[in-house]
Amino acid sequence: MDEAIDLHRLLVRNPAATFLYRADGWSMSGAGVSDGDILVVDRSVTPQGGDLVIAIWDGNQPTCKVLQLFESHMELHSANPDFPPIVLEQATEVEVFAVVGVVRQIKRRGGHVRAR
Repeated sequence: MDEAIDLHRLLVRNPAATFLYRADGWSMSGAGVSDGDILVVDRSVTPQGGDLVIAIWDGNQPTCKVLQLFESHMELHSANPDFPPIVLEQATEVEVFAVVGVVRQIKRRGGHVRAR
């Protein structure tokens, strides 16, 4: 590559509405989100059904899930079969923000690799 990579330019469309969230746990491993990944969240994007989102409801901690919309309610689905869906009735106060990017850091465990 001839030019430097600017992650801010690649991942942030609306700086005033964008924040980062560190994934915690393995409930989204099937969607490619691992424990410790950094999620780029844009509050100005309207989430649609099937989108990866950060949701906060009834004083719970934020959680990363896949949003499913129905006429009578919404559900937050994990991408790991070990975690059941979270059903949110229409009366539930909920904030849902769209995830627009995932940043993963590969951890190194040593120095150089030596061929034998």
